[in-house]
Amino acid sequence: MKRVSVYLIIFILCSFIFVPIVCAEDEEEQSTCDSVKLRDLKKQAENVTGTSEFVYNNDNQVIGFNYVIYNIPDDMYVTYTGMKSQKVDTLEISENVVVDPETGIGKVFDDNLTDIYSVIFTVYQKSAECVDKLYTFSIKKLRYNSYSELELCQYEGLEDYIYCQPWVDTEFPYSSEEVKKRIESKIKNEQEKTKSECVSCSENQKNEEEYNKLVMIRSIVIFGLISGIIIDLVVIINLFRKVGENRI
Repeated sequence: MKRVSVYLIIFILCSFIFVPIVCAEDEEEQSTCDSVKLRDLKKQAENVTGTSEFVYNNDNQVIGFNYVIYNIPDDMYVTYTGMKSQKVDTLEISENVVVDPETGIGKVFDDNLTDIYSVIFTVYQKSAECVDKLYTFSIKKLRYNSYSELELCQYEGLEDYIYCQPWVDTEFPYSSEEVKKRIESKIKNEQEKTKSECVSCSENQKNEEEYNKLVMIRSIVIFGLISGIIIDLVVIINLFRKVGENRI
């Protein structure tokens, strides 16, 4: 019983000794800047924006993407993670965005053309005073859609159809045969739509022709009536002239 009491006392003492040490370690990892300064820094960091753009070779073929980062303050830097480049896989590795000192614009090249994923960008302060993440945003990368090369996709009116767009931001949950069937169905719908429009145009044209025919007939009738009236007037005038001559 005495031995158990000794162990219990040692356990309690150890608990009181080690708890402050753990807390001290947690405090060291926290930011040392005050809340007001941290709020101001976060407000500045929210001005950082990014976009993606195609990168072309000399043959005007897309060889990758550039993630372009704007409005990086001089006292801050940006890291990125989540990219699956053919050269470097940074899905779990955080790397710094290289900034052009003349323009202040950061660029990250990505040569992956086949996968869809979001690259995460995080803004930090260069000073060790504030170690908090100030701002985080993401840019979603497109993937090349090989179905856009199908002959079926060359039909007019399919440029904006999702399965015929060269670059897409989603994976298709269908087999190749199913995608082709959907494209063929879209072509059929477009052809029926065009046919319907042509029928409508023909009807309008027919109505216009009939209207023009009626206008022509009416013009002929009016012209005939006017001609008849003129002839009648001429005859009457000649009759009165002859009557006058006979009286003389």
